[in-house]
Amino acid sequence: MGKGLGSGLRARGGGAAHEKEQFLQDNNPKDLDARKCTDVFCLLIFGIFWMVLIAIWSIILNLGDERKVFYGIDYEGNVCGTETSRVNLSTSPKIWYPRIAQDVAAQPETFASGFWWDIDLYGVCVEECPKFDPESGVPGTAVKVIPDYGWGVYPDAKAPMWPVLLNTFDVANRCVPTKEKTSRSLVLCTMPICTMVHAPCSPLSGSLGIPEGAWEMTKEHPASLCGREINFAYSVDIEQPGSTEYLEWMFYALTKFGETCNAIADNWGTLLGFGVGLTLLLNFSWLVIFYCFARVAVWLSIFVMGLALALGAIFCFVKAGLIGRASLAVQAASYHNLTMSHAPGIAEWDTVSRAGQFLAPVEEDQAGAMAAAALVLLLLLLIFSILICCSCEAIEKCVLLIQMASLTLGRTSGLAIMPLFIVALQLLLLGATLFFLAVLPTVDIAGTMEERIAFSSTSEWHIWVAGAYLVTGAAWTYAFFTAVTLMTVAACVFYFYFVDKKSVPAAAYMEQYDDNQTDYPVVKHLGWVLRYHVGTLAFGSAVVTICVLIQMATSAIFTYLEKNSASNPFLKMISCCISCCLECFKRSIEFVNSYAYIYCFVENVGFCEGSLKTFNLMLKYPAQVAINTSVQRVLSTLLTLSTPLACSLVAFSYFDFLAADAPARTSEGSYLLPLAVFVIALFMTLAFAGVWEQVVQSLTVCVIHDVESFNGRFLRKEMVEAFGNPAKGGELPSSSRLYEKGTINP
Repeated sequence: MGKGLGSGLRARGGGAAHEKEQFLQDNNPKDLDARKCTDVFCLLIFGIFWMVLIAIWSIILNLGDERKVFYGIDYEGNVCGTETSRVNLSTSPKIWYPRIAQDVAAQPETFASGFWWDIDLYGVCVEECPKFDPESGVPGTAVKVIPDYGWGVYPDAKAPMWPVLLNTFDVANRCVPTKEKTSRSLVLCTMPICTMVHAPCSPLSGSLGIPEGAWEMTKEHPASLCGREINFAYSVDIEQPGSTEYLEWMFYALTKFGETCNAIADNWGTLLGFGVGLTLLLNFSWLVIFYCFARVAVWLSIFVMGLALALGAIFCFVKAGLIGRASLAVQAASYHNLTMSHAPGIAEWDTVSRAGQFLAPVEEDQAGAMAAAALVLLLLLLIFSILICCSCEAIEKCVLLIQMASLTLGRTSGLAIMPLFIVALQLLLLGATLFFLAVLPTVDIAGTMEERIAFSSTSEWHIWVAGAYLVTGAAWTYAFFTAVTLMTVAACVFYFYFVDKKSVPAAAYMEQYDDNQTDYPVVKHLGWVLRYHVGTLAFGSAVVTICVLIQMATSAIFTYLEKNSASNPFLKMISCCISCCLECFKRSIEFVNSYAYIYCFVENVGFCEGSLKTFNLMLKYPAQVAINTSVQRVLSTLLTLSTPLACSLVAFSYFDFLAADAPARTSEGSYLLPLAVFVIALFMTLAFAGVWEQVVQSLTVCVIHDVESFNGRFLRKEMVEAFGNPAKGGELPSSSRLYEKGTINP
């Protein structure tokens, strides 16, 4: 780079050429080929950290046994699906737990410690997960039984055979008890009684709250003979006996997880069509709306923020009893005792009752806090209104930035796809971390069930240290991938604003950028980011990781304190306050980082200098940064809520009405696939909204950098009037005068 610039300038000669050359030398973005690596020391630390992480991975793979994770181990320590010297289990890869209730009762200390996942269950390796079948029982039994291959071979065997009393399903080669629920309803007539119409009385008559003489209506005894009927509904739950609340939740969650996986496997193509294809279509449609109606979107966002503050203040005043206390109390008392059995239309009345209770004033000792909150919100609303009135110019600039950002993202469509690959890498990282964390305990897992239970009470310190290092590495690398996305977006916006010959004004385009033109800006600038700024990304992501680790440690400490102490409201209040402060601090760090990465690429500086420039930006243009950030949050929230909801509604309509198996789908299953679509669309939209927000921020930095450093030479025609150089009292950038003189030409 740089060759075309000299030849183009010297060709003209004279004073005009000298003036142009001097102007371009003083008003030119950083040459991409003249860049240098930033924060090299942090790059070295990150590299050393990863070398140690890879070494720990290797040690875990060498000393651990991943087969114990994939297949499980039985009560004697044998790995299912393998052949041992005493028992051949090569054809039995799955493990079944026949005595969960007894094992739970024998290990109360494990549940009391809170580490309920450390419980050791008596497992038997089987070929397939067994099903409850009373008709296939062996002689002398009423159900199916499975022989224990260790009976007579191992002294720890508990019984020669085990009855199958519950259905089980396969989750990672573990046979988990299925929690089954059956709902039924029965319509009975209670008046006149059965003897009066000569109908057989119901066996349930006189029990379970059903009046004596109830009878079931049939063809022989039709409903026309009945004067009062009841709908008796009941459900039957079949679940693992003797299990704790944790295990019941786990079995239920695993059951739903298995059903979800099966449903996704059967409909994965349709799910991707709704969750990915339709999501991208709707998201780009929102870009068109933001571009065409940028002014409406910005002012609507401002109105929503003001309305939220006003409604919050009114709600707090109502809860404090300062607005409508008497009317709300009367309303709450009027509907308090209404039930479905007393009057028709009670569903609507019950809704009103709940609304009245929700808006009912709080207790006297809490009314002061609510009143104070209402006054704070009212003060914020007043300040917000004053700032809006004084920031009309910043709002107009925000309109142009929203419009230009939507155009930038629309032209660089690869930016909307790139986060999907980053998210895939992050999921792969989390999966690898979970795998190594699961294999890590197998380094010391050996022996029979009794020996493993005895050992689990004295866990080795090196297991905890290695696990903490794995978690830290995952958190740091996860944040690093996020930082790569943010800086790559900033680099693409830099290309669009300063370099791209198709978008840069003809009078401002530099011939030195001819060899930087590309049809694949995302791939090319991802390469620039990884070439020069890995150290900066590692630095910024390390700061975020430290915040995350502090949050995790604080949460663990307070969880331990709350569990080992009596109910302490003060402790809970302190815990909530500290957690809230840490979350706010982390979000502030992430906000500063998102701007710092932009400066790091645009000006080729390190992370500390980029952060300093970010603080200077906030101090110099607080109104612009505040307006941009607020509007971004509102519009991103609108985008994040509307797109997944629309996709899930379309998917629900398809799966529940149009699909070939729609009639056979249960009421619960009809929500399963639309929920999967909602989750996929939500992650897609969150990534898209994050990229869009970073584009707005990057464009803001590029425009301000252009105005301050290059006299606004790269401003688009529609932006020149709004973004006059602030240092010159709103005077148009000097480049505009040079355009008029004809001094600068392409």
